[in-house]
Amino acid sequence: MTAMARAIGRVLAELGFATEFRREAPGLWTNDEKLCAFGVHIRSRVAIHGFALNVTTDLDAFNLIVPCGLAGSRVTSLARLGVAPPPLEILAAHIARELGTELKVTFHANSIAKWNGITRMIGA
Repeated sequence: MTAMARAIGRVLAELGFATEFRREAPGLWTNDEKLCAFGVHIRSRVAIHGFALNVTTDLDAFNLIVPCGLAGSRVTSLARLGVAPPPLEILAAHIARELGTELKVTFHANSIAKWNGITRMIGA
């Protein structure tokens, strides 16, 4: 998870945002706003790590939750922060490049796919 946070943090820094990974509240934060969430799913003894970076996400539904149980915190997105982000496929490719650097693997362009409106990295 830390490798994902470092990789995504570098990409966000390229867009002009300083973020902080908080282990106790897993995510990338800018000030007291959560920009990227991390999670782990375990099924049949296989762990799948993932993240949700809020790019142009409709944040209205997040008004009903308290991010990581931290009163006074809220969820944000690149759009809310005033960034015109690159297309998701390009953003995902940048994140894949940085994550590959962290993990010492190469993600190929065909490993990034859209499925059900979600951009995913599907293999290395």
